[in-house]
Amino acid sequence: MDKLLKELSDELTIITDPLQLSKLFRELFSGFLTDYIQRETEWLSRHLNKHLTQFYESRGHQKRALSTSGLADLKRDLKAKLRIAPGERDMSDYEGSLLSEEVAVNIIEDVRKAAKRCLLLSQPSEFAENGKRIFTHLYHFLMVDHVEYGVTLALQGLQVADVRYLAANLVYFSVVHDASSIFQFFGKTVDESIMPLVSTSPSYAQDVSSKRVVIQMELEAKLQLGLDRCLNLIVGHVQHILSTEQRKTDFRPELSGQGGSIPVGGPPSNTCQRIVNYLTQVTHEARQHLDGQNLKNFLAELGVRVNRALVDHFYGFTFSDTGGFVAMQDVTAYREVAKHLGSPVVDRLFDVLLKLMNLMLIKPENVQQVTQDYLQSGIPRELLQGFIQLRADYKQTKTQLDVTGKPVR
Repeated sequence: MDKLLKELSDELTIITDPLQLSKLFRELFSGFLTDYIQRETEWLSRHLNKHLTQFYESRGHQKRALSTSGLADLKRDLKAKLRIAPGERDMSDYEGSLLSEEVAVNIIEDVRKAAKRCLLLSQPSEFAENGKRIFTHLYHFLMVDHVEYGVTLALQGLQVADVRYLAANLVYFSVVHDASSIFQFFGKTVDESIMPLVSTSPSYAQDVSSKRVVIQMELEAKLQLGLDRCLNLIVGHVQHILSTEQRKTDFRPELSGQGGSIPVGGPPSNTCQRIVNYLTQVTHEARQHLDGQNLKNFLAELGVRVNRALVDHFYGFTFSDTGGFVAMQDVTAYREVAKHLGSPVVDRLFDVLLKLMNLMLIKPENVQQVTQDYLQSGIPRELLQGFIQLRADYKQTKTQLDVTGKPVR
């Protein structure tokens, strides 16, 4: 039909007014256009469904109905009972993004063609109704069957992940990027191809605009939910490494017979090095796929949560003066990673953590003066006292170490 219309249009170059040309076509083909929109939407359904089917087949994915009634939790619990590590799972659906900008472009191109034909072949009184039907197909096949499906499946993949066995699946970052890009394509198509049709009816135009706003809000909410789950998994993996690999003797080497053999300025603990490498990978992936406020908020929240996890972790140890040097090296390495997050709040938190760890190195007779300086800088008394009590010599020198004085308000 497209080829026939183009050839006829080329022949009728004498007519330059699109409205006159449209009127002429309708008069010439009036007998064939009584059920035009029905055939148009059937054609759209076939073609748009074909794009999706071919994509999922190329990915080896069997598309299915998704349930939010605890399916992912059930799978996770079954695997835990069977002691199957997620790294061994056969759920390949969760291993990569099932969103495709190429599929979106193909769907949009077919919708644009349909909208052009609709302007040419519909009666003006039918523009709004027919335009809304074309919009419904665009929304259903692109935003529901493709974007919502891909994002929902990715969210379920985050539920299945178990931090005991593997790090968070950072593929979700690309899901956020792809979904955001596709929504921009969707919005541009609505503006350029759908609104010219539905604008003939204020109520239809308002319906389409309102629907687009709702779609955007729901999509953003889902993407933020997934990013929050990513943060939980990332920090959970950090906590798992800390709890399973950090040894008491890292911060009290004399207990292992090392005495004071650890050199000042040496490398951080092995546990710290592994976490630093992991967080560096996470931030790299985030910067590759996230942007704008999504990236800024994600990195800032990551820094805050990791800092909280480290503070809670250090509360479980006691520190000798030699072990305090190791802890300082660890915190210095963590702070270097935090500096790349681009958040003043996170920078402040890690500066405070470094000062708290410095309390492990100060001679007992100098602790009071240092803590007064820290109080003046705004560090809470309870936090200072809590860390001072982690010193291996706290019981012996308690009267010299306890924080006195009042913080500046």
